[in-house]
Amino acid sequence: MLSSITQSLAGRIALFNLYPLSHEELLTAKLDHPKLSVQIWHGGYPRLYEQKTDPTIWLGSYIQSYLERDVGLLQNIDNLKIFDNFLHLLAGRTGQLLNLSSLAGDVGVSHNTIKTWIHLLEISGLIKLLEPYYINLNI
Repeated sequence: MLSSITQSLAGRIALFNLYPLSHEELLTAKLDHPKLSVQIWHGGYPRLYEQKTDPTIWLGSYIQSYLERDVGLLQNIDNLKIFDNFLHLLAGRTGQLLNLSSLAGDVGVSHNTIKTWIHLLEISGLIKLLEPYYINLNI
């Protein structure tokens, strides 16, 4: 949306990153589920709790509209089916070290394409990459 604005808004706007509801927010609002696996499946999108929507239906629609609208605005992706497959394979690797070459081989695209798609997911707010924590002894 920002790319379509023709005038500079420097000094006249504030940008906020709105993340899904945290576990603490769900606890406070008494919207948490006693089983952690169910809580993870439901996620933290406020709409799911506001409308008491089935997460399977809502998340499927969310991904479909994301693929059809948002991805097209951010970058031209030739084959949305392959990108959808990439999303599923990436979701299956949650909590693991990210191996771009392995993911590229499984999806059937180049390492650089995976790198670009990961960046696309980051700037659109769908994923957040966490850097590993370690102490650098060379400092």
